[in-house]
Amino acid sequence: MHQQNHPSLKMHGQIIPEVEHHKHLGIILSNDCSWHEHINYIVNKAWKRVHIMHRLKFTLHRKSFEVIYTSFRPILEYADVIWNNCSMAEKDMLDKIQNKCARIVSGATKLVYLDKLQQEVNWSSLEERRRVHRLIMFYKMINGLAPEYLTNLVPPNIGSTSSYNLRNPDQLRPVHSQTNQYSILSYQ
Repeated sequence: MHQQNHPSLKMHGQIIPEVEHHKHLGIILSNDCSWHEHINYIVNKAWKRVHIMHRLKFTLHRKSFEVIYTSFRPILEYADVIWNNCSMAEKDMLDKIQNKCARIVSGATKLVYLDKLQQEVNWSSLEERRRVHRLIMFYKMINGLAPEYLTNLVPPNIGSTSSYNLRNPDQLRPVHSQTNQYSILSYQ
């Protein structure tokens, strides 16, 4: 891998060392802008709890397992609005955790299809929950309920940038990007 030569940064005369990744407010930021380290951290942390559930498999009732899982599910979701652009393989790693918990809660074996398993436990998929979290954040951004640095990211309405009387003046002007496959605006 080709190492880029960046100028050193200084703060109060001290050189700030460049690191490959750094944990900040519970999110691991990597210098390559990937989420591998963060997702691996989440997965390892969650699997420890799943192993405890597995050891207690024959001693606790279903309701107790549901409480245990829902109490540590925030580990799988913390700041998901930020890291949602991770790879599908990384999202699959998180889904495997929820599926394993669903099997423990329901007592189902690996032979049970995932759609039947989801019906049995009646949990939303992690992908659906991430989608809802993004929509809630976007709602807050549009309505000025989020911090100003986020509300400033929302593009202006079409009606505010056009002098013509349009049919849909309240629609947001689409934001085009070459780096993202999906846009948050595609959920409207």
